[in-house]
Amino acid sequence: MSWARCALGLLGALALAACATRTPIRPARTEHVVLPPPLPAVTALRSPPAAATAPTPSAVPTAQVIAPVPAAAPKPHYANLFARIRAGLRLPQPNMPIIAQEAHWYANHPQFLQRSFNRADMYLYYIVTQLQKRHMPLELSLLPIIESAFQPYAYSWARAAGIWQFTSGTGKLFGLKQDWWYDGRLDVVASTNAALNYL
Repeated sequence: MSWARCALGLLGALALAACATRTPIRPARTEHVVLPPPLPAVTALRSPPAAATAPTPSAVPTAQVIAPVPAAAPKPHYANLFARIRAGLRLPQPNMPIIAQEAHWYANHPQFLQRSFNRADMYLYYIVTQLQKRHMPLELSLLPIIESAFQPYAYSWARAAGIWQFTSGTGKLFGLKQDWWYDGRLDVVASTNAALNYL
């Protein structure tokens, strides 16, 4: 019985110890830390000791005046991407009957233009930005409407492909890789860079 009483007492002590709250090992600090006063921004230089000789003027470093950096001209703000394209139009508009005929066709087919611009949403900003970096006329960004209606997987009867309608040979000439897995003519970024190099 003494063994059973001892085990029961030990279990009781363990149960009570498990219910007890634990006191932190380190007491929480409640004292305030006093920081030294901040140093002044400019500290006055002490005068050199009387026994020391003054440095020669050539040994004293001179302060260099740094010219202020001119503020960059603010970039123009456009209401939308088409306003940005309109502002970058630079090509002359020749007065030719074939051009008037094509312009008339596009004017009479607004649904075609709307579908083309819907597809262009994903690509047009990139194309316009690349043209501006190269200081090229921004109306070139609309050339894929004529070439492919901005269909990235468009193929022509002459086997030209992509939004810029590169043929296989021209694509290879401008660095567009083509193999059984990848066709750079269908890659909008790669073909845009190649097309702008070509133009």
